Amino acid sequence: MRITESAKYLGISINTLKAMADSGKIKLYKTTGVEIEIINDREKKYEEELAEDIMKILTCYSARYYGARGGRKKGSRKPKTEAEVAILSEIAKGPQEIDFDGI
Repeated sequence: MRITESAKYLGISINTLKAMADSGKIKLYKTTGVEIEIINDREKKYEEELAEDIMKILTCYSARYYGARGGRKKGSRKPKTEAEVAILSEIAKGPQEIDFDGI
C-alpha cells in the first residue's frame, strides 16, 4: 500500500503519517513489488473464540497437572483440601447425571 493510500485509509494527511514515522510511533517500509494476500479474512464468532480459549486453558492446565506428577503413579498424590477430596470422590463414582437445576 502506498503512503497516499495508507494516509487516506487512516483518515490522516500524508504529512501527519510521515511525522508519526519520524517520531517512531509507526514504521514505514519501502517494498519493491511485494504484495501481501490475506487468505483467511473471516471474522471468528464469539462462540468460536470462547471454545478456542477454553481448549487452550484446559490444555495448559492438563500439561501443568500431568507435568507436576513427575512420573509418579496415578493416584499417588494425596488430596490437600476438603474440596479436592470431594471432587475426587465424585470422579471415582464414575459417570452420573448432574442436576443443574439445583445449582
